Order: sequence, then structure tokens, then C-alpha cells
Amino acid sequence: MKVWSESRRCRYSTYLDSGELSKIRAIKGLILNDLNEEITSKKISASNLDVIYWQKLYTLVFNSKLNKDLFKMTLKEKKIGLAIPTHWIKTFALHYAVSKRRSQIKFFLVILKHILKNLVHSFYYLTPTFTKKNIKILKNFKSEGFLIVFLNRNMNDIYLLDFGDPNLKCFTNWYKKFTGTSKIAFIHQIKQAKKKYCLEYLYMDKFPLSFQNYLMFLLKSIKIYIFAFLELGVGNYKHIYCISEIIQDLRTKMTPTYAIPNVIIFNESNSIVRPLFSYTMEDRGVSVQNFSFSVSANPNLMNETVDNSPWPLNSWPSIFTFDEYHSEFLSKFKNLGKVKLQEIHEIPFYTDKNITFNFYENKYIALFDILPQSNYFGASTLNDIGTNDWNTWYKLMDLSIKITNELGIKLIYKPKKSLSKSMNTFLNRYSSLIILDQKVSPHRVIEGSTLVITSAITTPLFIGNFYKIPTVVFCPSYKLLRSDPVLRKSHIARNEAELRDFILRVI
Repeated sequence: MKVWSESRRCRYSTYLDSGELSKIRAIKGLILNDLNEEITSKKISASNLDVIYWQKLYTLVFNSKLNKDLFKMTLKEKKIGLAIPTHWIKTFALHYAVSKRRSQIKFFLVILKHILKNLVHSFYYLTPTFTKKNIKILKNFKSEGFLIVFLNRNMNDIYLLDFGDPNLKCFTNWYKKFTGTSKIAFIHQIKQAKKKYCLEYLYMDKFPLSFQNYLMFLLKSIKIYIFAFLELGVGNYKHIYCISEIIQDLRTKMTPTYAIPNVIIFNESNSIVRPLFSYTMEDRGVSVQNFSFSVSANPNLMNETVDNSPWPLNSWPSIFTFDEYHSEFLSKFKNLGKVKLQEIHEIPFYTDKNITFNFYENKYIALFDILPQSNYFGASTLNDIGTNDWNTWYKLMDLSIKITNELGIKLIYKPKKSLSKSMNTFLNRYSSLIILDQKVSPHRVIEGSTLVITSAITTPLFIGNFYKIPTVVFCPSYKLLRSDPVLRKSHIARNEAELRDFILRVI
């Protein structure tokens, strides 16, 4: 596990304590509002391509690398180049000394890299798909009245699918319950499940085209490439930057009706970037749905307005929120177009690995984390309160194990991601700790627990609230306010004494 040097950690801690991240959030807020006004003021002239271009560009620019450069700038106290568009430099200059020339060079290199990447990826959508077997299966599904549900590309884990096991708390089982029907055919792009036979699951990496349509598709694609390069020649890189999305969208427009699903599902991993082809899907009568399977809520800090990033650029037509607060948060900000918010009052199931638990008969505490990243420079308020801090992680693990050991109660730990060798070595010292596979459903772990402990205001807390199980956030930082409504019904433990006291009161 790569850990920062002590001197660098101290400097970054000082940087966080000084409230420097609030400047980045303020800049993001100004740029988001400006972009929202620019796009919405165009009204009819603002195309879907304009929208996805700015969504992609915003998420490309505002990342951990940019935040790291701004951190370096405060250390060196001199001008530095940032990979940002030239017309954004004025906004950054409100708080930082930005070199215009260096910024233009950096931004050009970043854009060039992503243009090449998108150009190569666009060729993937040019390849033919003449799978008669899949076409026949699709037609049969439609004729038999199945609901055809298409899972977007980032839903690519095999443990999303139940393969006939109704006991798994995975997405497909949840969606069947959510829609009130088991007569659903899921179209997926999960390579692991490509050859695994199950009637209601069909692998399809791209939409099929008839031979005649495919030839027409190729001719139209060539015209799109020519136009994009001509535009690039006069300094407009919007089309070539979004070329992969444009080609994918063209393919969707030319896909025969029998291959068009009834529903297409996106999730929080898509963020605000709504693919171009989803607009065509919507025009063709497809229900475009966005669910949050993993939620990380940003706490509200004293004397700072609510962080609105990235929602002013949101254009999803239908978002399923998990509670009233989630809906209220999203409705605070002006979106692009009409957005329908629907409360479902739960976090949907996502992945679940078929592992039999042998500890359900006894009381146990469920422990969750987000596993800090040593070289991640986030700008959300989660970073201000120390969520992405290794010292906090070690303290959480050590105290949770120590207290449950003394009380004689089991501690079940489900990590967010796979653990490194050094983390396994650290945790294997504790024989009383049970570590689960990260693919096991948190719902299954939490449902049978006595108490839920987490290191952040994240998904397990909201799942615990759903099952009416006490939840506590371990956060040594006094920046996390007990009165923050984002906590819902969860409690805060800032030290060993408070964590011990809360566990004793619950058990």
C-alpha cells in the first residue's frame, strides 16, 4: 500500500484545514452556473451534442489531477499552468495565479489525448453485428411480451445477474421486484456472462444492423468523420471530441425496431454525462432510467453554501432517488431540461456473490469503509472532514476490532474494494475479524446485523436506515456537524469513547 511521506501528509492536512478546497468548489459552482445559463439560453438551438460536449468537458477538467495542481500552486506560491479552457482562466484567477500560456498548452495536450482515445473507440461501433441467433431471441422476447431492459456499459459485473437464484440480493432480482414482473429479458454487455447460458440474459455489445442498413451506416459514418475533421481544421473540435458518441448514436438511429429495448438503465457511475444515444432511445419510446446503487453524500460545512457540483449540467430525464432528502437536494439546482424525480425509499441491490453466511444466528456488527486513495485529491467536503485519510482508516479498523473483542461480539467487515497485501497483513493480526468478499451484497450483510459502522456518509448508512438498524459514522473531524441533515438518522462517533458508548447502548 502506497502511503504518503509524513511531511507531505502534514502539508496536505494543513491545506485541507485552511479551507482551500472551498475555493475549488466556489470556482466549480460559478462555471457550472455559467454553463447552465449558456446552454439553456440557446433554447431550441442548443443541441444534445452541445450538452454532452460540456458534460464531458466539465468532468474531464475537474478531476483529481487539477486539484493536485492547485495544491502544488499553493505550496510553490507561483504561477502554474492548468489544463482548463482559456475562457475559464478568469474564473480561476479569482483565487489562483494561473499562467495563460502554460494552461493553453496543457489543455491542448489533454484534449488531443482524449480526441485520439475517442477516435479509436469510435471504430468499435463501426464493426458489424450479424448475429442471427440473438436477433431471433430478441424477436421471440418481444412477441411473448417480455420487458426488454438494456444495461449500460458500466454495469459490467457478472454478480449483477441472478441466473435463476431468487435468493441473491443482486440487481436483476431487485428490478423484477421493483417492476412487479419476472417476465424481463436483460440485455447486457458483461463479457464474463457472454457464454453462460440463461434464457433471460442476452449479451449484446452493440445494437444489430441489417446488411442493407449496415452499408448505409458506413456511408453516413464516413460523412461524419469528414465533417468532424473539416470542423477541426477551422478550430472547432467539438465533433471530433465527441466522435465516438456520434457514431454510436447514428448506429442507434438505424437499429431496427425489434432490437430497441423498452428500458435502458444508467447509474451513478455515469455521473452527469448522458450518452448521446440515450436521447435517440428516448425519442424512439425507450424509458431512460437513472438509479443510484452507490451513494456518497457530501456533508455541509459551517459558513459554506451547499456544493452543487455537477448537477446544474444534469440532463437525465428520470432519476430514481432513495429518499425525500435526496430528492430535495437534486431539486435545489437548475437542471438542463425537465428532470422527473421519483422516490423509491431504498438503495437498489447491485452485486451479490453466492456465499453462504454461517454467522446469522449470532449478533454481529457490520463494518464498512471506502478505502482511502493515497494519490487522490478530491474536492468534495468529504475530503475536508478527513474521509480519504489513512490515519482515520487505521483508527476505525483498530478501534472497531478492539471494542468488539472486549465485548465478545463478532465484527463482519465488507471492504469497498479488494484489499492489498499490506492491508490483508494488517488485518490478519485480528482473528476475531471476519472479512467478506467485496462482491457480497451489503444489503445481505446489514439486514442481519445489530449495528452498522462506516467511515463515511455513504451507502451502508442509508441501507441500515432502510432496515431500521442503528448506524454510526466514525469521523474524528469536528467539521462533521451532528446537526447536518445529510446524516439522516445516523450518529457520529469522534473518538474511542464515543464509539464504545454508542455500541454499548445499542447491544
